[in-house]
Amino acid sequence: MKSHKAKIGGLRDKYNAGQTSRERLQAAVDEAKYDRDQIARAKGGLEAQIGLLDQKMREQEQAGGAVPTKLVRQRNELQSERDQLDRQIQALNGEIQAAEAIA
Repeated sequence: MKSHKAKIGGLRDKYNAGQTSRERLQAAVDEAKYDRDQIARAKGGLEAQIGLLDQKMREQEQAGGAVPTKLVRQRNELQSERDQLDRQIQALNGEIQAAEAIA
């Protein structure tokens, strides 16, 4: 993600200075969009896993049992990973929007 930010930022500066083409900037934006979509798919997979763990936890609670700490820890780790991916998506979206505003 940092490489996209640096690449798009650098090309955006060069574009504004007339030192690169719109096509090069657009190619970097397209690459960032592709990676953003890949990250979004991974995030969706994590959300599905979190949903399954939540369901298991509800079933255990409804059965009158205690929820194993292992399930809670696993869900929390997945939620943390999902949140990290969400931050990456947001950062990429910011770079993409900034580049598209000038291109």
